[in-house]
Amino acid sequence: DRIVYIGMALVPQVTELIISELLWLDYASPKKPVSLYVHSTGSQTENGEQVAFENEAYAVIDTMRYIKPDVYTIVVGQCMGTATLLVASGKPGHRFALPNARLQVGPPRINRSFGRAANMMIKANELEKMTDMYADLLTQATGVGKAWTRRLIGRSRWLSPADAIEARIIDKVYDISPEQAAAELKHLEAAQKARAARKAEDDADMARYEA
Repeated sequence: DRIVYIGMALVPQVTELIISELLWLDYASPKKPVSLYVHSTGSQTENGEQVAFENEAYAVIDTMRYIKPDVYTIVVGQCMGTATLLVASGKPGHRFALPNARLQVGPPRINRSFGRAANMMIKANELEKMTDMYADLLTQATGVGKAWTRRLIGRSRWLSPADAIEARIIDKVYDISPEQAAAELKHLEAAQKARAARKAEDDADMARYEA
């Protein structure tokens, strides 16, 4: 099954696995689409604390654009910030959300810090660059004007699937029956087990190599 599931914040350990899976699926069959399921708080926690740089998400988006297969995106549960950007960056016409999902958009953040004024200014400038890049990528994904995108991400906003369709972040609500939901869950569980098995094999190979 060509399924990739993101169920955690987009920290380096997670994005490393996601990128390697996308590259492998591209190598295995470049003509078959990939389904990317997203249930993630992005680069932040739910209370707004930054846990990773936005570049981690941007690396995944660049990989989605680089590989040949189309990437279909599906929101499961919730997605926030850069995770929402991942969903919007899927194949137009094939960006979905389940009926009870919710999406959040908002500007990138940095954790509160203290230090010299020059260092604080560097962080502020970097934050502005990250915000501008976020707006550019979301504008490209949705096809709306950048000024409108800037207003949308000017503050944190929660969107229902219907709101996300209006904002052109997703295309459809994926309303499935209980039987289909159970089948989708089995697929996700199988994908997670396969990913864990591949990681265990890679770790074992690395241990043998270092020995």
